Parts: sequence; C-alpha cells; structure tokens
Amino acid sequence: MIEGMIMRIFVFFISALLSFNLAAEECKFSFNESELISSIGIAPVKQEIIKDEGITKRQYEFRRELSSEEMLSDDADEKYEPQFYISVYNPSCPQKVIVWFFKDNKNTMDLSNEVLAGRAF
Repeated sequence: MIEGMIMRIFVFFISALLSFNLAAEECKFSFNESELISSIGIAPVKQEIIKDEGITKRQYEFRRELSSEEMLSDDADEKYEPQFYISVYNPSCPQKVIVWFFKDNKNTMDLSNEVLAGRAF
C-alpha cells in the first residue's frame, strides 16, 4: 500500500517536472526579428510600437513607391504595388508574426494576398 502511494507521488513529480520543462521552453525556435526585417531587402518606411494588455505589437510598414514617370503613365494602376506590413506580437518571445497587404486601389480589391505578395516586391 505504501509502495503504491510512493509510486503515485513519483509519477506525479515526474509529470510535473516534464510539464514545467515544456512550459519553460516556450520559445523553442530561434527567431530574430531584425533578421526577418532585413531579409526583405529594403528598410521599413515606418515602425509603430503599440502596447496593449502586456502584449507589444511592432508593426513595420513597407511600400515600394512608383517613380513620377510611372505614376503619370497610362498603366499606372497596373503598376501599382500595395502597401506591405509586418506585425510582430511579442509578450516574452514572439508568438505570432502577421504579414498583410493593404488593398486601396480599384485593381487590388479583388486580389488574393498571394497575388498582392507577388506584386509587393
């Protein structure tokens, strides 16, 4: 009877140690935010930091501008490239990264994010 109780306590402690170890390794992957941003190839036009209920959100805005000649050309709408954003949510380590595109042109409203990504850079 005592041996059964000792075994149960032993199993409880082993499972507690394993679950604590898993919780301690929340950030298993190696994530470097500056490398992600620099891998895009151009510097962000704007960076905004928003803090809300213990979560820090860093939003980077990228936009490849058209030249004056391109903006005045007849096919300017076709050459339009959407705004490109990356948002990094960071409590103690990054848990979520969102990449999204802003559709603000009549030719981009019906396009998928994959198509917008191809046009962005």
